Amino acid sequence: MKTPTIPWLLIFVLSAGSLFAGADETAMFQNDCSHSGLSSSASLGSVSGLAFSFTTQGAIRSVPVFYRDRIYFGSNDGTLYAVDATSGELSWNVNVGWAVNSSPAAGYGMIFFTARDHRIRAVDAATGKLKWVFRLGDDLRYEPGFDYYSSSPAIDQSEVFVGGGDGYLYCLDAKTGNLKWKFNSGVRLRTSPALTDDKVVFGTMGGHLIALDRKNGKEVWRFATLGASLKLEDYGYDRSGIVSSPSIADGIVTAGCRDGIVYAVDLANGQLVWKYDHNISWPISTPGRHDGQVFVGTSDGRFFQSINAKTGEEQWRTQTAGNVFSSPALTVDQVYFGDLAGYIYGCDQSSGKELWRVKTGGAIYASPMIHGGIVYCGSDDGVMYALRGHPLPEQEKPAKIIYWEDRPGSKWFKNGLDQYIRDYFKNEGYKVFNAAEIAEFMKQRLQETGRSVVVFANNRIPAEIAENETEHSLIRKYLDSGGKVVFLGTNPMAYRRDSTGAIFDVDFSFAARTFGVRYPNKKLDHLGWYHASVTREGLRWGLRGWWVGFGAIDPKDATTVLGVDEEGMAACWVKNYGGPDGTGLVQLWIPRDHMVDLTPIQLAIEYGL
Repeated sequence: MKTPTIPWLLIFVLSAGSLFAGADETAMFQNDCSHSGLSSSASLGSVSGLAFSFTTQGAIRSVPVFYRDRIYFGSNDGTLYAVDATSGELSWNVNVGWAVNSSPAAGYGMIFFTARDHRIRAVDAATGKLKWVFRLGDDLRYEPGFDYYSSSPAIDQSEVFVGGGDGYLYCLDAKTGNLKWKFNSGVRLRTSPALTDDKVVFGTMGGHLIALDRKNGKEVWRFATLGASLKLEDYGYDRSGIVSSPSIADGIVTAGCRDGIVYAVDLANGQLVWKYDHNISWPISTPGRHDGQVFVGTSDGRFFQSINAKTGEEQWRTQTAGNVFSSPALTVDQVYFGDLAGYIYGCDQSSGKELWRVKTGGAIYASPMIHGGIVYCGSDDGVMYALRGHPLPEQEKPAKIIYWEDRPGSKWFKNGLDQYIRDYFKNEGYKVFNAAEIAEFMKQRLQETGRSVVVFANNRIPAEIAENETEHSLIRKYLDSGGKVVFLGTNPMAYRRDSTGAIFDVDFSFAARTFGVRYPNKKLDHLGWYHASVTREGLRWGLRGWWVGFGAIDPKDATTVLGVDEEGMAACWVKNYGGPDGTGLVQLWIPRDHMVDLTPIQLAIEYGL
């Protein structure tokens, strides 16, 4: 076979390009050197579940970056992770023994990150092999606390810029890690520097915004916030620190300060253009910038807002469930952020209208990143969530129903757990239906298209939807039409009840006939309380950990196995009836007698919606 030849001029061009570091793509905190937060990714009209979840052993306050088909992020377990952006498979990890709560920067074939050991490292993006390490100085004294983040590196034109807890802003050679220059601010630095062609702009924990000459590190201007004049002893908490990294657009620098004010200053001379007062509530967020708007969240005020970038006037405000420390990720018309109540939000940029929210298992101090139709965000539960989304019109939002009513007889869940389940999902926007309402809902769904889910909070199936306990029952017809039913305990149709609701027998043949699943037979063969753990597919659905469950089935009888027990049986699973991925009968498991975090259960319930 003849080997094709490559023209020598093309070889020269390719070789020269590979040697010129500036030709490579780069990625960093808030997407770019100006910290706009803007992505070219398509907007998400809804979230249809998890693309995957990746669990670490520490809180994740690092924002992931996308680079060469992987996402890179740190964890407070002391590790930098490289994970396939599509599958969630671990490519490699590097443990440095100290919390990695900064966001990495990627470029020139390397990943740059800082850790709590006062060092910045560069590792090979493909392998994680160490390229170089540079020792920053020890942290200066800082009494107020709430010191959650380290400065995230910014990279451009083969240079790395990073702040240190020692008060210095450093400029390093990206290839070698050699120092080019450093500037002493005299106060801890936690912000990520924003870059222009000729300036480096950053904030200090002493309440100053500083612009330096990018070539030599000489000070160009310094802006003092109100916080620069406030004293800790007068308030008992920090009202001076700038944790919000500056963002730059249209010649204006914007940043928040712990004095409760968002500032806009002129990039050229550092003069105040406008300010917006949050009335002491900290604007920790790095402001996102797009289309003449400034997007920023606040702490105790519990809101996220849009401010007119020219006038400083508020354009809209959206209340949140918790304090907002998260910085926004932007598409052309939507904004995404997290809060300390553990929610990730998607909102319309023009109005602030909430389009969707997803609950994680911990507070969110990190920020989302969007790429390729997936929103990635870490949480204090130690999980990196990859939310799969797609554009959908408003009228196609899923119907989410929780069935509960206080019926007499034996209860599956003890100690009021069924009411806890009911109230949790009601708070998450589910409608609570009784037997008559659930029957009417399912009948309507047989005639309509659209996504829906029904969760049985008390693990009982009312006779109104299981009238003959066969494949002709209303609940089965609902499943056949593309519906989704979720049980949180052993299939309730197996429990035979008398007229008072008391259980007098257990017979899985009724459940098998209705749902087309081979359950254990009448003699209860293979039944027992067995240890079970989540599968790789279960992780993708959002489940975590292990449990002790009852009533598993042969994995061959499940469409998707979400958890397996110690005998290899399917302990959590999905039986699909021809509908879209994620629909059908979903068998999950939670303990019968004590409350647990329902966030992983909710993620699995809403997978595919």
